[in-house]
Amino acid sequence: MKREMSKARQALVDSYIESLEKEIIPWKQGWSTVKNYNPVTKTQYRGINRLILYNAVAKNNYNDPRWMTFSQIKAANYKLNNAKGKGVPFEKCSLYDMETKKYLNISDVDKIVREENLSRQEKYERFKWSVKVFYVFNASLIEGIEPYTIEEKDIHIDVNDLACRFIDRYCKNANLSIVENFLCEYPVYKPVNDMILIPAKGSFDDEYEFVSAVLHECCHSTMKENRLGRSYPNLKTNNERYAFEELYAEIASSFLCADIGIEIKQEKIDNHTAYVQFWYKQIKKNPEIIFSALNGAEEISEYIEVKGELQELLIESKKEIYTEFDEETNTYDLCV
Repeated sequence: MKREMSKARQALVDSYIESLEKEIIPWKQGWSTVKNYNPVTKTQYRGINRLILYNAVAKNNYNDPRWMTFSQIKAANYKLNNAKGKGVPFEKCSLYDMETKKYLNISDVDKIVREENLSRQEKYERFKWSVKVFYVFNASLIEGIEPYTIEEKDIHIDVNDLACRFIDRYCKNANLSIVENFLCEYPVYKPVNDMILIPAKGSFDDEYEFVSAVLHECCHSTMKENRLGRSYPNLKTNNERYAFEELYAEIASSFLCADIGIEIKQEKIDNHTAYVQFWYKQIKKNPEIIFSALNGAEEISEYIEVKGELQELLIESKKEIYTEFDEETNTYDLCV
């Protein structure tokens, strides 16, 4: 039986279809070097919620990255102004204990499983993931909140240098080779040799173009068996599987660019319109496809960020980061 789509997911699908109809690549919309976050919990939004917010930013031209729930706004004695219909639906996932009828965090569940020596089957029967939909509002709609100011430390980071150091660390830790060759016509990951072959750096228009091309191929490199283990698609024999792999890499590299702080240029977006009509047809036919793609892309980007030690590099660069885990509610933003 097909499950009913939540308001948050339906809003994202509708937004994507609308963008694709206009030949706009939706997962590239609204990226900026400032991350959307909750100023109360200091949570940086990730997964589906991250994409939902970027679409809302692009649609409404918001310049403030802060988002709050209605209860948080009320608790702070703020008020909403001209916000009717502008609440953005979010998903929040948590574990529900069928026995005690309580919501728990992952560590609490693990503790119960150990103490009561529950089998895997008993664990799955007792604890169920629960999805709740709630709304967040952009700070530009909130009266009483302090005006948003960009901190000095958020401005002066050489993001291309950070990206290059991140790529170097990922390749070193993943035992992956990058080979520059002036005879190479386009970047490509070669799974047989487990290497990225790329045109000489000097042949790119600028360092941004070089960095974004390498990050895209790094995403493909996670298909290797000793990494995330996806099957390598053949363009001649499985065009649809190949297109899916490209979608994974496209969205995952967009996540990486955003997390590093690289703003995606419009000409870079325009270079990928060949995928638009294909994905328009696929998503219209089966909306759940996009959540499968987001799930795969999130897994890829997080794997590369851990291997490449991005958080450590960000700290070294004195760039403020926020946790993906909501300590107030003990839940994660990602749920696909």
